Formats: sequence, structure tokens, C-alpha cells
Amino acid sequence: MKKKYIFRIQKKEIEKKLSGDTLDPSETLNYSNQKESLKIQIDKLKLELEELKEQNGDQLKL
Repeated sequence: MKKKYIFRIQKKEIEKKLSGDTLDPSETLNYSNQKESLKIQIDKLKLELEELKEQNGDQLKL
């Protein structure tokens, strides 16, 4: 009987996580914003790297 009870609790917890009840909408929004912000930062750094390569005549080795 104990095993069935534990299984039910675990099943409920998993269903709760899958349904997204544990996440605030604000948290998911912040995550999306952070992800987009990081993509933009990466693109900027790639452009800066290309500019530096051009300035240094491709002397930079990565």
C-alpha cells in the first residue's frame, strides 16, 4: 500500500511540473528575455571579433 501512495505523489508532482504550475509566468518571461539578450550579446561579440580580425590582418589565432 505504501508503494502505491508514493507512486501517486510522484505522479502528481511530475504532472504539476509538466503542466507548468511551478513556474511563474514572470519567470518564463524573464527566461525568454535573458535568452534573447544573450543571443544579441553573442552576435555583437562575433561582429567585434570579425572587426578585430580585419584590423589585425587575421593575426588572431583562436
